Amino acid sequence: MKIGMLGSGMIANVFLETFQDKGPISVKGIWCLESNLEQANQMAEKFKVEYVDTDMDRFLNSDSFDTAYLAVINSLHYEYAKKALEAGKNVICEKPFTTTLWQAKELIDLAKEKGVFLFDCAPCRYNENETALKEAIVKIGDVKIVSFAYSQYSRRYDKYMEGVVLPVFSLELAGGALYDLNIYCMNLIEDLFGEPKEYKYYANKGYNGVDVSGIMVMDYDSYKVTSFTAKDCSGQCDGYIQGTKGFIRIDGMPGNTQNMYLKMNGEEEVKIDVVEYNDSREYMFNKMEEMYENKEYERSYEMLEHTLNTMRIMENARKEAGIYFGGNND
Repeated sequence: MKIGMLGSGMIANVFLETFQDKGPISVKGIWCLESNLEQANQMAEKFKVEYVDTDMDRFLNSDSFDTAYLAVINSLHYEYAKKALEAGKNVICEKPFTTTLWQAKELIDLAKEKGVFLFDCAPCRYNENETALKEAIVKIGDVKIVSFAYSQYSRRYDKYMEGVVLPVFSLELAGGALYDLNIYCMNLIEDLFGEPKEYKYYANKGYNGVDVSGIMVMDYDSYKVTSFTAKDCSGQCDGYIQGTKGFIRIDGMPGNTQNMYLKMNGEEEVKIDVVEYNDSREYMFNKMEEMYENKEYERSYEMLEHTLNTMRIMENARKEAGIYFGGNND
């Protein structure tokens, strides 16, 4: 897979550190804003990327790459993904996929029309451990309580409290805990249990109205699910799925689906991971590469049905909590 990268920030640097000159995935070009040209040129020189461009139309029409990787702020995902798809490129879209359901549906329909891949960066969907988790859920009897947690004190929170609003805490740029962190948990919850009967997001809001932490509460009739994330405090990163015959414990951020343990009533705890990896995102991108090589278009479109459901839940919960991004993102 030959990559044209849109963006030159931290996540772009991580992608290059992981893949450049290490396997079948390689970055051929970087698009950036004029204001970031010096930074992008330094990045290209360091990782031996062939060229940098600040003209998006020219960049997307280049024959040097077949797949656009979106490493840009949340509010630009829809706009940039649409431009790339219209240019006939495959697209890998960072989380959150989009900010609204209609954006997600339009992009998916466009990908199908163009006959190209459109990948959502939801690590849980690309590995066999999720299948193992589903099999374990059957074993624990009737599910009663599910609790997922992912708290990570943001490196940018101190600046935010000083009055400097960087993208992750900007309403205008579609920031906040729900879309930045809880999306990982929500992707897995939707994959495992589908759409809840009822749900509500209880948000702790900062001075500009953005959610700095919050709890999603979901009702599935016979069982209840909570998912909480925080960018303003540190704490839990784990998951529990409790049933009448036992429980499943996930040690670490649930959306990575690794370090998972099954504890049946009266028995010893056993690890249920079927694959081991150091980096869930690296594993995910390698799985995308396999799907690309095997031309598994229909499988990729089936996965995007889960994306649609997740985007519906996220948007409804966000707006019901009074969190609006504005403009094209609402």
